[in-house]
Amino acid sequence: MDRAPQCKNALFCALLLTAGLMLPFFCHEAQAARNPNVTTVTFGDLAPAFTAPGRANVTILTFTISDSNNWEEFTRAVVNYTGNTTADIKVARLFRESGTSPGTFNSSTDTPMATNSSITSRQIALSFSYFIQRNRNFQFYVVFDIADNATHGNAVDAKINVDALTIQGLTWPDVIYDPAGASKIDAAPPSNWTDFWPGGWQNAANPDCRIAVGDNASGLAVGTAQYRYSTDGGGNWSAWTNASCTGVNGTNTTQNITTQKVPFGRDSGTDNLISFRIKDMMDGYGRRLQGGTPATKGPT
Repeated sequence: MDRAPQCKNALFCALLLTAGLMLPFFCHEAQAARNPNVTTVTFGDLAPAFTAPGRANVTILTFTISDSNNWEEFTRAVVNYTGNTTADIKVARLFRESGTSPGTFNSSTDTPMATNSSITSRQIALSFSYFIQRNRNFQFYVVFDIADNATHGNAVDAKINVDALTIQGLTWPDVIYDPAGASKIDAAPPSNWTDFWPGGWQNAANPDCRIAVGDNASGLAVGTAQYRYSTDGGGNWSAWTNASCTGVNGTNTTQNITTQKVPFGRDSGTDNLISFRIKDMMDGYGRRLQGGTPATKGPT
């Protein structure tokens, strides 16, 4: 009997078996060990309740670490973006607290460690080189610049996953840095303008005027209410003048803006115009032109 085919089959099976045993060894992607010298001191949320398109250096979270070994090199942090979409941010940064830890973030005094302005995925790599002194607390801040066209109502947030930091070629942390909290984008100015008064003729050349306004996001900045007026149908306008507004900063309920004795000084139901404006807490101006009114001095 010809034994050659059996030998070939046996060899083929042996090769398959060997390959099967060896394949996991060659294909396994080895993961760096966790650094036994590093400790997480604390981490926390710093995201403001609201942010706005175009805002720079919006703090999202902070973490503080310590190292029991001297001069270990901190080289990388991978930030996991957890907001609605990375299209809402244009730059990610890592800062180091320049003063005593715990500190308060200040972009002009704290030390920038890394910047990534080419954000193509939710895993945002920040690479740098910083040597950590032994047994000292080092605080870091994750910071974003908000895109100019960021979407109103979207959330901006981030976390740092387990083993997402690289220190001396080893990984950290051993827990997820994911504090509760997120920042909501406010891209809409105050609106809901209603209830203008007076709605008809007044027996006064310089009437008081009032209008209601609301903001359902960051809220009204009540101290920014202003008005201006025109006596020629909007061809020329007065300078903006401060007006009073009820409520407190950040209010989301409808408030009243009031002006006293607007100096129209003449009768007209069409040419006397008044325009109001007020900011929200993100510095967004909402405006309302009250056209064709108020008519001031009534007919005799």
